[in-house]
Amino acid sequence: MERNKVNQPGLIGTLAMLSLTLMGLGANAVTPALSTLAAHFEGKDVSFIQTIATFSMVAGSLVAGAVMGKRLRAKTLAVWGSLLSLVFGVLPVFLDHFAAILLVRLVFGFAIGLIAPLGNAMIMLNFEGSRQAKLIGLGTFAMNIGGIVFQMISGVLADFSWRLSFLSHSFFAVALVMAFFLPKEELPEKNGVSKSSAGKEKMNWKTVGLIGLLILVFQTVNLSVMMSASTIFEVRNAGGAAVAAMALTAFSAAGMAAGLVFGKVFDKWRRFVFPLAFADVAIGAFVVFPVPAPWSWERGMR
Repeated sequence: MERNKVNQPGLIGTLAMLSLTLMGLGANAVTPALSTLAAHFEGKDVSFIQTIATFSMVAGSLVAGAVMGKRLRAKTLAVWGSLLSLVFGVLPVFLDHFAAILLVRLVFGFAIGLIAPLGNAMIMLNFEGSRQAKLIGLGTFAMNIGGIVFQMISGVLADFSWRLSFLSHSFFAVALVMAFFLPKEELPEKNGVSKSSAGKEKMNWKTVGLIGLLILVFQTVNLSVMMSASTIFEVRNAGGAAVAAMALTAFSAAGMAAGLVFGKVFDKWRRFVFPLAFADVAIGAFVVFPVPAPWSWERGMR
């Protein structure tokens, strides 16, 4: 894909790109409130409220990747994706039917998927070299800030009412406003790309597939832990939704720190960033997860 830079993004344009990454953890906003939702929808598997949004988010991301810069401008996708995320994210506040909420969450997840890849994609299209790496790191930093905001608001509001936890999605208004300041890009004309230019960039599908598989495994395990957080705190009498939100906030705070140093780490380690990151995750899991060993925290948490 050729890089047709119509405008060099200024400060506002760059902030607009980062605002899209700010929404990356929006699908997890109601995670701290799952125990509260389970108490209201007794007999229902409320984990579907989270998982259905996550799965449809994957579909939305695939659609965004297929049409961005080809059939639709990133700015158009960002505006519509942010608007739909805002509307369908808040809509469950006014619903009390489990199936209806699942349907709304299906659309909500798809809408988040439309905007989830746009921030980093636009950074990669408009910047190069060390500045690109630094901005991708800042994007991770912004994403975790957004995760903290979403989870804290949701956790606090869930202690008042399960309905109010969905109001945390009103934070998508930030992305909606900032989307109008994204730099415009030209769409390629039909049959306007020569075969020689189209063949300049070839995708290594084996590498992409391997990276995708690793991320899939990581996100599967990570999501299961995040979804169980509020239930674990409830079962162990360690606190309610607000306390679970604080624990998840600590997770996001660590992600913020990683985002700040990503640029420098990537410049030095390059492809070794992946095994370094996964090794760090494994160490954290060994410390946090209950294990039958003297240093296990399991006994202390009971």
